[in-house]
Amino acid sequence: MAKTTSDSLKIEVWGSDRVAQGADALVAPSQSTIEKGFVDGIANANDFTWVPNVLGGKINHCLQNGIATWNNTTAYVAGNMVTHSNKAWQCLVGNTNSTPADGNANWDKMLSVSTPPTLNSVLPSQTGNSGRLLTTDGTNASWGNIPFAYVNFDASLTSNLTGTFTRTLAVVTANVTAHGHRVGDRIYLFSSGVLGEWGTVATVPDANTFTYISGTSGTIASTTFTLQRRSIRKALNVHSVPYQETGGTYAVNFTSPAPDANYALLGSAQNRSGANSLAVLQFHVSNSGFHAPTVNYVHCAVRNSSTGFVQDMTDNTVVVFA
Repeated sequence: MAKTTSDSLKIEVWGSDRVAQGADALVAPSQSTIEKGFVDGIANANDFTWVPNVLGGKINHCLQNGIATWNNTTAYVAGNMVTHSNKAWQCLVGNTNSTPADGNANWDKMLSVSTPPTLNSVLPSQTGNSGRLLTTDGTNASWGNIPFAYVNFDASLTSNLTGTFTRTLAVVTANVTAHGHRVGDRIYLFSSGVLGEWGTVATVPDANTFTYISGTSGTIASTTFTLQRRSIRKALNVHSVPYQETGGTYAVNFTSPAPDANYALLGSAQNRSGANSLAVLQFHVSNSGFHAPTVNYVHCAVRNSSTGFVQDMTDNTVVVFA
């Protein structure tokens, strides 16, 4: 079988030009022979060569010239190929202004050439998801955190907010600018000589107001208070670390709720400098006892291993795997 080089001098095509090689021109097999697939016996040399010649010629044409977009003013002849409506078509019968379409006998649909989707179009939105990992439940993709949350905080430094509160019966209404809390968060509200207690946010009427149910009941007129929080060095999916005024006990509020409360926890506590104490970080406990895990927060306490008492440390880390 002859081999020739195309005009581009880059694409080699087998069996495309027998005459240039001193052989007779190819003669197409009869339609009946083509339809039989040469099953009557061994194909003769002409028939055998004709197949790669046709295929090679068409591939060579497409590689060198591409496939032009169909134009309603072009006079097409049999064998021309075009693209139209994200498909490739071959002209069967010469025509002009005969739109390639299913059922149009002038054209044969060859293949789909639709543009593949871009990566961004098949991923969930990347806005606001910097640093997160793509996860799947087996059906849908979403952005997730591995771990679910972590926080490193300094219990010797505070990021407290101040405001006013009132209490009617057991309902405490706190007013503090940009408190950042949502329903289910844990807070510690302290007002010297008046009130000092843990609470769970019950309602959030607006960005500057929240309510919780107090452990005691009675009327308290508008009074100043401190919304106590430790200073966060670095965190993922944690927005605040409230603490009890006597020190050593904290809550970690998740920015987004955990899928359930059956998460795994790791933690450590120590002093970075000065008097270093051997400490154990305990979960789900505070001075007031055991606190069952919730999807919104986790309680923890740092206990001095030597004295057995809770104690603030400068370097505390909590990691949550949900």
